[in-house]
Amino acid sequence: MPQPRACILSVSGHTLTDGEKTLLATANPWGIILMGRSCATPAQVTALISEIHQTTGRNTLIFIDQEGGRVRRLRPPEWPDFPAPLTYMPLYRSDPDLGREAVWLHHRLMAAELAPMGLRADCAPCCDLLHVGHHQIVGDRALGETPGEVGAMALAALEGLADGGVAGVVKHMPGHGRAEVDSHETMPVVRASRTEIERDITPFAAVRHATMGMTAHLAYEVFDDEHTPATHSPKIISEIIRGEIGFDGLLMTDDLGMKALGGTLASRATRALAAGCDAILHCAGLDAWSKVQRDPDKVLAEMNEIVDACPELSGDALLTREDIARNAETIRNVRLWDHKPLLDTFGQIQEIRTYYDFVSVDNDRYVIDGEFRQIMLSARELNSESLPNRTWPNERLTFTHGYGLALGPVNETTQEGLPVLFVKNLPPESTVDLQVTEPSIYFGELSNSHVFVKTRTQEFHYPKGEDNVYQEYAGDGGVS
Repeated sequence: MPQPRACILSVSGHTLTDGEKTLLATANPWGIILMGRSCATPAQVTALISEIHQTTGRNTLIFIDQEGGRVRRLRPPEWPDFPAPLTYMPLYRSDPDLGREAVWLHHRLMAAELAPMGLRADCAPCCDLLHVGHHQIVGDRALGETPGEVGAMALAALEGLADGGVAGVVKHMPGHGRAEVDSHETMPVVRASRTEIERDITPFAAVRHATMGMTAHLAYEVFDDEHTPATHSPKIISEIIRGEIGFDGLLMTDDLGMKALGGTLASRATRALAAGCDAILHCAGLDAWSKVQRDPDKVLAEMNEIVDACPELSGDALLTREDIARNAETIRNVRLWDHKPLLDTFGQIQEIRTYYDFVSVDNDRYVIDGEFRQIMLSARELNSESLPNRTWPNERLTFTHGYGLALGPVNETTQEGLPVLFVKNLPPESTVDLQVTEPSIYFGELSNSHVFVKTRTQEFHYPKGEDNVYQEYAGDGGVS
């Protein structure tokens, strides 16, 4: 079996043709994306994926483009009628927690449809901002209009997919919302200022740790020039996507068949790989008249052209000693810990008391002992519902805040297989030069009910052996 090639291909129908079987067996593409032409019923899709796996000789990753609304390859009546992502913006604005929960549920339910059939990767969420007055290629595919709301809901979307066993693909970096024409037909050129485009980049920074991401076939004058789309721009990929955004996952192209890219399919693929893309996505979705491509021979011909332009993923083909030296800092910070098991582990070894909870794990970067390190951290928050004596004075006057955090490197374990912790315990103890100067947590993810501070009642600060330490709130936040 040959090494997988750096491409994600498609197939023409409900079953593999003889030509497709030969191509998949000999070329072994890294992934396959199913278009609507290949999806009739759950049983048929399941059988097709099984056939693909048998042909490639491995569990080839199978993608689909399922956002909800306009972009969905799985349609009623065989599959649920999921709404467009923009549906959730008004809900998020009225109640951010409820909005995030709704977006999580939307994607968790989609994953519940995808995973049982063998679809383990979804080209969602769309992290582009909605810009009213621009081309509607994004439109209601966007989660919102502001960087904050899109970033928050995109994280919820990725979590919903992941919780259902499906990997998400964030798109379209570094932002597609300002397109004034349809990139399926011609290449948009973004002429906005650097300050304006900062807003478009920000949501992607919020999801920079996603497993996979997709480029945009747009040119950005402020980043490169008006002739080079992001997909073909080494400068945009290295300085903006990898650098400023900080995306460190697998970077694939948007569909290579879109007319925004000039030249042959082979030249498009070659330029994208040279620019820094890791994998080529080609759907063979539309013919020359922008109609759905259904001709098996034409689909196969396009796939063969892509395969011939894509190297095998042997390591030697895409990674050199110079690459390693140039990206030494990134390699030293490759994340080994996954958020969910790490959160469970923090809860087991660092909650200290039953009324403390670790709610989520975040990634961040600090200079620690003179070295720029990627770390994972979680705040130790107070959960008033877990207090042993839930009286009004306890919940509103005494137990007012959480305390401290657990913080450690993303890539180290102890001999017992537990996470190495740079900061731990109560009060916070640090084994590095990173110090916690204010460990009190009054405004956290669990802080959804009111408390009263600076009263005659002492505020519980943290437990110390058989005794407790108390303090008075020293901040100026809240309502007075």
